Amino acid sequence: MNEYWKKRNSELLKIHAQKADDIERELIKEYERSLNGIKKEIETFYARYADENGINMAEARKQLSREELKGFKMSLEEFREKALDNADGKWTTMLDNEYMRSRVSRLEALKYQMRGEVELLKQKQEDKFSTSLKKAYSDTYYTTNKHIADSVDYAVNFAKFDRDTVKNAIYEKWLDGSNFSDRIWNDKQKLLRELNTNLVQGITRGDSPDKMIKNISARMNVSKSRAAALYQTEYTHIMVDARLQSLKDAGFEEYEIDENMDSDICSECASMHGKHFKLSEYQQGITAPPFHTRCRGTITGYFADDDLDNSDVDDIIEVDKDNMDLMKSPFTDKKRKAVLSHASKVIYGNLKIPVKKVSNSHCDLYVEDSIKANDKVIRLYEEIISATYPYLKNYVELSQIILVDFGKYGIGTGENTEAIGGYNDELRKIMLNSKFNTAEKILDFVGSGNFANNEVISVVLHEAGHKYYYDSIRKLVEKSGISKTEAKNKIDQAIEKIIKTQIIQDSRDVQLAISPYAGKGYTKRDFSEVTAECMVSIKFNDISRSIIDKIERMTK
Repeated sequence: MNEYWKKRNSELLKIHAQKADDIERELIKEYERSLNGIKKEIETFYARYADENGINMAEARKQLSREELKGFKMSLEEFREKALDNADGKWTTMLDNEYMRSRVSRLEALKYQMRGEVELLKQKQEDKFSTSLKKAYSDTYYTTNKHIADSVDYAVNFAKFDRDTVKNAIYEKWLDGSNFSDRIWNDKQKLLRELNTNLVQGITRGDSPDKMIKNISARMNVSKSRAAALYQTEYTHIMVDARLQSLKDAGFEEYEIDENMDSDICSECASMHGKHFKLSEYQQGITAPPFHTRCRGTITGYFADDDLDNSDVDDIIEVDKDNMDLMKSPFTDKKRKAVLSHASKVIYGNLKIPVKKVSNSHCDLYVEDSIKANDKVIRLYEEIISATYPYLKNYVELSQIILVDFGKYGIGTGENTEAIGGYNDELRKIMLNSKFNTAEKILDFVGSGNFANNEVISVVLHEAGHKYYYDSIRKLVEKSGISKTEAKNKIDQAIEKIIKTQIIQDSRDVQLAISPYAGKGYTKRDFSEVTAECMVSIKFNDISRSIIDKIERMTK
């Protein structure tokens, strides 16, 4: 792929990623609104029953138990028969007050109210998907047209399409014989069944409203994650379809797969990156993205001779303008060497490591003295660190980052493995192992399955998460005037509470819900490790997002 298209694709993928993330946040808000509505109805259900019968909440839960629910199914004729033969007047009283009948109708009413919340939620979801995907198709098509027109030296006549064309594109049954509307409807039915089951079971067990709401919330969270994943996948589907149409209209015969967003190739798609196929071979999931849920790859026109005139294109590191408050003077050209200056030493225990500052780096980057200005490891981590900024900009500012050969100084060595990175809070420095000097080596390390996200940026995100944890403790000390130990305990307790309220009981559940590293940390009561993995997965994991949000509220 020529450099022009690398740059254009990078720009386009960043835009699409941001838009998809924005929609995902809107979906989360809609789920929270629906859950609050269901919570209110359940609380009202119990409170009204207790009030009308002159009993407390505990007694209300007891009366709404399994045995009485069995009685709900009795017909009025059965009631009358029982009423004729009861000395104590029990059945007569119940019949006169229509207790059973009212409870049946109230339970059914609650089910309908809950169904109404889900129906409204899913309708809003479908409307949002439809509007957003239509715009994504149009924007992608015309943006790609412009890039093609700017890159070739001959005139290209692109088609204009009407509303029906776009509508047909987004409602295409492209996956398992269904489209996004079908999958929303199927999830709605599944969610309703799960919520109804939880509702009836909760009442029959005599659960408290809080416990019932907790269980229902867990089911809603699962649906919310499915909805977010569905949108990300559908967004890629429609974007790639629009690019295909543009390539067809421009007269291309082949396309090339590009999974390289911000120099970070998804490990699941790495084998497909750079491959090219005939347009007639186009089949999403097989020869074109999306290859998996949440895939963010794309396609571009394939030039066999790579003969575009790109003499006017600067191959620079792409940095969003909003990043510049953190990033400093960037490299201006990948052909230019890094500028090393300000020789100094890092004191690490009994070690004195000679380092030099990369003065033209985006960040506060230092490298071991033996690393030369043209060493590819500097460029690699320069790009990785830049790619982490959209994840970190609202939470933590990266401290000094030092590239050093861990093995040379005996840092982080184990039985059979060598650490890839680490954070020292006393020094407030992130250290990265310069031996991992290619993206492939980093991917092999993170691909072990311990991290929450198997991407090259996971290493820096993880270490930044450690820094965030300790920075948060210091913020809480300053805010509340308490000791460091007290602040740490408060944050640890808050993290643990969220974990336990999310239907997670032990380290194995934490491992499944967040990552193996987080599970190991939870076992050892090392909440710094849990926080580090939350930072790795904050963009896509509800539990991780809840933990970070809680820490933010505590320290603001």
